[in-house]
Amino acid sequence: MDNPLKDHILAGKALIFEIEKTLELYSPEAKKEDLQAAYDAVNAKKEAASKLEKKADFQSEMSNYDNLLKYVDKFLGELRKQLRDGKFTEDGYNDLVSEYNDVISRYNSFIN
Repeated sequence: MDNPLKDHILAGKALIFEIEKTLELYSPEAKKEDLQAAYDAVNAKKEAASKLEKKADFQSEMSNYDNLLKYVDKFLGELRKQLRDGKFTEDGYNDLVSEYNDVISRYNSFIN
């Protein structure tokens, strides 16, 4: 509660929650509009997270936080590519899960 990085930690959790919702929606039968809305939701959370004030006394943590946001961008890039193709396959899902796992890893680096 008193953690000076509380807002950043909560923003990271919100990003993970939105990414997980996106993965739950993903299937070969998924509607492009639904996945686009999920993309928009993740992107909105990322934009809000990127606007949080950097804490000068926590340079290492802020570097890890920036890395987290970069990996969220990679997830969004993969999803954007699949939205352009309009094909939602098992391989595409696996690619997104791989990107998600990288996001989780970066989040854990940030909070540890």
